[in-house]
Amino acid sequence: MDPQTKPAIPAGLNTEERKVWEKLLQVKAQREKNNEAAPRVVIVTDLPDDIDDLLTLIELIPLDNLGLIK
Repeated sequence: MDPQTKPAIPAGLNTEERKVWEKLLQVKAQREKNNEAAPRVVIVTDLPDDIDDLLTLIELIPLDNLGLIK
């Protein structure tokens, strides 16, 4: 798919990465069609102690931006 047709898909992704984003957008469209609310995610973290929590938060940002989680 062309980034111009799917503005939520970041530019410069390889084929496999693009497939993941397309699947996420399909999930979002299906939820909207069924009037399903985004699941709420609660994170308990110890950010100053290690980096794995920070990486988790960074990975969740796009899901939040797309409205797939709250």
